Amino acid sequence: MSWSVSLLLLGLSALLWLGGAASSDDVFGMLAKIIGTVLALVVLIFGHQLPLELLGLLLAMSLPAARTFQSRTQGLPGSPRRKPSRWTVFSD
Repeated sequence: MSWSVSLLLLGLSALLWLGGAASSDDVFGMLAKIIGTVLALVVLIFGHQLPLELLGLLLAMSLPAARTFQSRTQGLPGSPRRKPSRWTVFSD
């Protein structure tokens, strides 16, 4: 895939994403975002553009680490404690 086609698809992807975000219709907005995401993935996966792949890798590496819900709420004041149900064999 040439650079011009890649840039055209990325530009169209960005326009669809921004148009979907600005849309007042939820269904159309979600559809536009999905199509924009698919176009961006087509460029990144099938385009074989090394600078774009490296940029995506750097973006993914800069994201914060995910934590589980239990570790975020454990020990916080006012956090609810789960009671074991009568079907629970092992308790925490």
